[in-house]
This record gives sequence, C-alpha cells and structure tokens, in this order.
Amino acid sequence: NYWLEVDSIGAGSVNHSNDWITAESNVVLIAAASNNYHFVSWSGDTNASVIVGDTITVPMSRARSISAVFALNEHTFEVISAHGVTEPVAGIYTNSYGTALS
Repeated sequence: NYWLEVDSIGAGSVNHSNDWITAESNVVLIAAASNNYHFVSWSGDTNASVIVGDTITVPMSRARSISAVFALNEHTFEVISAHGVTEPVAGIYTNSYGTALS
C-alpha cells in the first residue's frame, strides 16, 4: 500500500481524503469548487497521472501528495461615459467576486 495525501488550496473540496491505497491501483480524484470559486489546477506529485479538467486519475506506484487549487471568481465591467470624465476613468476593470464598487 501507498499513502495518498489529498489537500485543497482555496475554497473547494476533493472527493477523496487521505488514505492508504493499494499499490498499482488507480485513484480518481474530482475537485469541486465552493460557491463563487472555480477550479484552477492540480498540483503536487501528478507525474504519470491523467488530468481531464477537474478530474485526475492517479496511478499509485508510490506515495503521493496531491492538491486541488481553487481561486475566487473574477468579473469584468466596463466604465463608459458620454458625459465627461468618470471615476474610475473609462476602461475595462477586473475585480474579485465580492469586491465593493462605487
């Protein structure tokens, strides 16, 4: 058996927890983002793994530590004015979800 350590970085979860896994078997991990977050990537010992979006199939040929990385959603908005200078100035802005704007 090999030890599989699973972690989440940011707001989200993985369908599997830390556990001893039978040697030479495959483990399928699926990342699930929390509200207003999105899955970014897998990190850690992902060598020889197959990654398709938020799912990774990990061959347990050794002990591994793998993390799912999540980030806060961002939204863009554009300031346009036909009535002169604006504050902020006209342009396109990107802000993290939950940022107060005025």
